Amino acid sequence: MVLHVLQISTEGSGLRYVHPLQVLEKDDENVSALVHCALLYESMEKYRLGAEDLRTVLRIDPGNRVAKGTIHRLTQLAD
Repeated sequence: MVLHVLQISTEGSGLRYVHPLQVLEKDDENVSALVHCALLYESMEKYRLGAEDLRTVLRIDPGNRVAKGTIHRLTQLAD
């Protein structure tokens, strides 16, 4: 499974899809990219890494519904 984040660019056509890790290289607090990475880690059964990304999301955006709804499951699976 490959997840991408839609980025709006001021160059060229204006829209492009990039891997969330590329986004995080430039902006390590990009909530959308962190959530996408967490879901990617979950699909790879790397639950601890996914939970870490979701904790970061909740630190930045405590009301994030996806992170709140997923972190408990990943934390349980990581144990």
